[in-house]
Amino acid sequence: MHVDMCTSMVKSRFLSNPHDLGVVAVGFSGGQGKAGVDDGPVALIESGLISQLSQDLGYKIHGDEEVQVHSYSDIVPAEDPPIRNMKNPRSVSAVTAKIADQVYSHAREGRMVLTLGGDHSIAIGTIAGTAKAIRERMGREIAVIWVDAHADINTPETSGSGNIHGMPVAFVTGLAKEERPECFGWLKEDNLLSIRKLVYIGLRDVDAAEKRILRENGIKAFSMFDIDRHGIGRVVEMALGHIGNDTPIHLSFDVDALDPMWAPSTGTPVRGGLTIREGDYICEALHETGNLVAVDLVEVNPRLAADTPLGPTETVRAGSSIVRCALELICRIALLTPYMNTLAIAGFSSMMQSTLSTIVVGVMTSKLSGRTFDLDSDVLRYDTKDVNLSIPLSVIRQRPITRSDFEDYEPETAQARLTIPLPTTLFEG
Repeated sequence: MHVDMCTSMVKSRFLSNPHDLGVVAVGFSGGQGKAGVDDGPVALIESGLISQLSQDLGYKIHGDEEVQVHSYSDIVPAEDPPIRNMKNPRSVSAVTAKIADQVYSHAREGRMVLTLGGDHSIAIGTIAGTAKAIRERMGREIAVIWVDAHADINTPETSGSGNIHGMPVAFVTGLAKEERPECFGWLKEDNLLSIRKLVYIGLRDVDAAEKRILRENGIKAFSMFDIDRHGIGRVVEMALGHIGNDTPIHLSFDVDALDPMWAPSTGTPVRGGLTIREGDYICEALHETGNLVAVDLVEVNPRLAADTPLGPTETVRAGSSIVRCALELICRIALLTPYMNTLAIAGFSSMMQSTLSTIVVGVMTSKLSGRTFDLDSDVLRYDTKDVNLSIPLSVIRQRPITRSDFEDYEPETAQARLTIPLPTTLFEG
């Protein structure tokens, strides 16, 4: 069931149409040398990600019909010799300029924008498009939270590889410039990001030249050492404190920020990274600010680690989890719509409908302060002064319920949050 409208539990501060989602699927690998990252969007879409966002979370999807993956082969030149040490400079420039137009076309309508890559060079286009749209629509600068094992802020001259997926931050901040229109000369002032509004999370493989750039420009960066020292919650709090609470946020998430045990199928994996829970938490916390306006997920490469058990599958699953956590809370309450309809048809009183819906929202979001959902004996119990209700968990899904169906299960308090779907049978009389 598609839900056209949903009542957000997190009010979006900068999206005039927060229930609309513009999707840009970028099958491009020219910013680096390993084949297969252009297959990332296809793998994510075939895993059911877009249908989940539409059918389960209630987003109205905008973009190409059936969300086609763009290869941009029609605008990539046949010959593309290096310029200033950059490999494939004309190809990457042409593709990112097109991506900027695509992202801009969604963002100017007040929609959330999701871009699926593709290598991280595509962020030149995604950030440029978001920055331009937000400046035009709201007269504001954007902030970028860059979650990555790598800083990707080399200039053409400092890069050891010449791969542009290691340079996007330098171009979108203006630290790297090129006047030729065919080689990023299309980037104008309204496409750029202020280095004061840039924060890194998850760094652990940074080139010496990049460290110098970060230090000389006073760029806020949280490494895995900082996460180990302070915890992910405090790090995100400090990151948000740096950019301020009145700034639209563009999240650019490289799947290699996650430890390879969670995301092995990526081009430049680095051990000692984020857990999947830490990655999910970053996305959830950014969403809860109400300031998130755009999300990139990049560097999923299903051809890599294909010889390991479930390597590509686990990486796609991890990437999908990242996206859902960034977008889910905004529309999770939309899931109640079919259940409320069922309650009304079944003849439940409005008071009972309200009580039951409150319980379900509380279970789904852990937002009911002071309420305990007792999971003993496979029964969900909700007890207050006025209501004493027990719902057999076996009713929720026609299979045995296991602890894996719950997120953040705390045996000491028996509190949990349901992560499984709640079908209408839950409310049938």
